[in-house]
Amino acid sequence: MASRRKFNKARASKYIFCVVMAIIPVVQFLIMGFGVRLHSFVLAFQHYENAIDGLGYDITFAGFDNFVKAIDVFIKKSDMFKNSAILFLICTFFGMTLSLIFSFYIYKKFAMAGLFKTVLFLPQIISGLIFATIFRYIVTDGYIYLMKVSKGVEVLGLLDDPNTRFPTLIFFNIWASFGVNVLLYTGSMSNINESIVESAKLDGVNLLQEFIHITLPLIYPTIVTFFILSMVNFVTSDYGILNLLGTSAAAHEIGTLGFWIYQGSLGGSYVEAYRTVSMSVLAACGLFLSIIMAPLTIFVKKLLVKYGPSVD
Repeated sequence: MASRRKFNKARASKYIFCVVMAIIPVVQFLIMGFGVRLHSFVLAFQHYENAIDGLGYDITFAGFDNFVKAIDVFIKKSDMFKNSAILFLICTFFGMTLSLIFSFYIYKKFAMAGLFKTVLFLPQIISGLIFATIFRYIVTDGYIYLMKVSKGVEVLGLLDDPNTRFPTLIFFNIWASFGVNVLLYTGSMSNINESIVESAKLDGVNLLQEFIHITLPLIYPTIVTFFILSMVNFVTSDYGILNLLGTSAAAHEIGTLGFWIYQGSLGGSYVEAYRTVSMSVLAACGLFLSIIMAPLTIFVKKLLVKYGPSVD
C-alpha cells in the first residue's frame, strides 16, 4: 500500500510539473499576445487630451478619426512603403533563391559543405545585435582601411555614404536571412526519400533537373511558409536598421514601416504633439495594416498552395 501511494505521489508530481510548464507560455500569450493586441485595438478608437488639472488624461471615443489620420500619415510616409517593398521583393527573391541553392549544395554534401553551413548560419549563432555590430565594423572601418591601403583614397563607410547605405542594408538582410532558411531548407531536403532520387538518377536526371523537378516540389510547403513570413515582415520588420544605425536621423531616408512604427512608439505620447503622432494614431496604423495584410496573406497562401507544384 505504501509503495502504491508513493507511486501515485510521484505521478501526481509529474502532472503538476507539466501543468505548471504549460501555464507559463499560455499566460505569456494571454498577456503579450491577446492582451497587448486587445489594448492596441481599444487604443485605436480613443482620443487623449491632457486633463484640465494637469493630472492624467481626458479620454474620449474617437470613432474613425485616428484611422483618417493614419491614412494621411501613410500618404506622407510613402517612402517607407517604397523602402519596405524594395527590401521585401529583393530580399525575398534573392535571399530565397540563394538559400535554396546553397541548401541544395549542402544537402548533396559537396566540397566544403560543412564550412558553407557554418558561415551561412553565423547570423543565428550569435545575437543579432553582435552580428550587426560586426557587419557595421566591416563595411565602415574595415572598408575605409582597405580602400586607403589598396588605393590610397579616403572614402566614407558603406553605411555612412548615402549612395551605398541602402544597397548595403539589402546585402545585410540577404546574408542575415541565410541562417534559418538554410537550416530548415536543408532539413526538409534531408527528409526526401533517397529511393526517389536514386530512381531519377537511373532515368538520367542530372543535378539541375533533380533540383527543379524533385527537390523544389518536395520542399514546397517549407518555401511557402518562408514566403508568408516574409510578407509579414513587410509591415513589421525594421530590416536591421535599428541594430545597424540606431534611432539616429540618418536612418530616416532608408526607414521602413516597421522602423517608423517602432521609432514613433519609442518617442510618442498619448497626446498628439507637433511633428509626432499620438499612440492612438500609431495603434490605428497598426490595425489598418493588419486589416489589409491579413486577408492578403491568406489569399496569397491559397494561391501558392493551389497553383504550386504537386507531389502526387
